[in-house]
Amino acid sequence: MALTAADRREAGFAIDAHLRALPELARARRVAAYMALGDEAPLDGTIGEVLASGRVLLLPRIHGDHLEFAAVDDPSSLFRGPFGIPEPPSSAPASALDVSDVVLVPGVAFDASGGRLGRGRGFYDRVLREGAGAPLAIGVGFSFQIVARVPTQPHDRRVAGIVSERGFSWCGGRDPARDPG
Repeated sequence: MALTAADRREAGFAIDAHLRALPELARARRVAAYMALGDEAPLDGTIGEVLASGRVLLLPRIHGDHLEFAAVDDPSSLFRGPFGIPEPPSSAPASALDVSDVVLVPGVAFDASGGRLGRGRGFYDRVLREGAGAPLAIGVGFSFQIVARVPTQPHDRRVAGIVSERGFSWCGGRDPARDPG
């Protein structure tokens, strides 16, 4: 489904508002986000808020066959990477994700169990760890991208929650107020 520029912008405002209301994001001292492609949910407001609050904004860049994150304090310092996506410059040191980070993950489709369909290269699947040391991964998309079931493979990493312009929901029945781990 194609969205008009105005619909995409309005959805982005709503997504940013839902993310601002998320306590886990408010508590995170480091937030890994992404610079949206034309068909992805924009995070302009969230990125601006993270920077304005003095927290660390991590953005992805392609390094060979892997995705790495680097701290950015000025989005105007970004350059177009191999896929045309704005990335941190190579002078910005890479930073490993840790358990205290929140990672906002784009996708083509998501399902209620946390399944995520990306663009097929597995970059996020390789960078997101699972288990006790894993950061909190939140899928970000438009409501039409939330489907009944996403086909998954054993190497696919799930997201813990999904945000769209319609709201936020934990995946697989997880509620951190009752299940913090």
